[in-house]
Amino acid sequence: MDAQNLREILRVFENLTDPRKNNRHYLLQDIILLAISAVMCGCDGWQDMEDWTQDALTFLEPLMQRPEHGTPSADTFRRVFARLSPEEFERCFVLWTSCVKANTKGSGQSIAIDGKCLRRSFTHAWENNPLHMISAFATEHQLILGQLKVDCKENEIVAIPRLLDSLDVKGSTVSIDAIGCQKDIARKIIKGKGHCVLALKENHKSLYQSVKTLLDDAILDDFKDLRHDYFEDITGDHGRIETRKVCTSSASAHNGGSPTNAIGTASLRSRAR
Repeated sequence: MDAQNLREILRVFENLTDPRKNNRHYLLQDIILLAISAVMCGCDGWQDMEDWTQDALTFLEPLMQRPEHGTPSADTFRRVFARLSPEEFERCFVLWTSCVKANTKGSGQSIAIDGKCLRRSFTHAWENNPLHMISAFATEHQLILGQLKVDCKENEIVAIPRLLDSLDVKGSTVSIDAIGCQKDIARKIIKGKGHCVLALKENHKSLYQSVKTLLDDAILDDFKDLRHDYFEDITGDHGRIETRKVCTSSASAHNGGSPTNAIGTASLRSRAR
């Protein structure tokens, strides 16, 4: 992280509406600058933000518009972010990440779209309404390009097209799990001049069976006379060795006249010795 990146944060968030009417001891731009800087440096939680910004104040002071007041407390960070407009903040954040992405070299990045239920994302322990978010993650840059809040897992089908509308997928490969395996979603990605890899499960019974039959027969025949590729990856983590095997074929599995290229995956896990 450098000073230039922090100045870009200030520029992008300068039009964000300040929800506070009185007692503006800290400027909103300074709070945003400090919070995002802290998160970029690995902070996790409001108290972490307070501790880190106090330690890094010498570095941060030249970038702040009102440094004479020092840095906010954990409660100040929490209260201000709780009152910000999620929609406004999301637009500013997506604009910033888009600027970061535009300044990185290379093309053809991978974008993984997935929904997660966020742990401890509630105000009180007795509440049972954790926050469910759907995110677009640039895997090479380790960067979240956009997020949307959804009510539940089933509503991801509606949220994914909205999230795609905010992204530039040109030349990128977008991967989505089985819930996003929908014709309208695939069309939107292709219309944006991107590529898509969609997980196929039994929610599309006939297409799933066609692809499964194609790959099962191909594996039994060792892909004889069938164009294909094979990749194997072995990793060790969490006390186990995991082997992932992927077979791909450009052959088409026909489903009501619509050809679909097939990709088969297998994952084998075993305990590390």
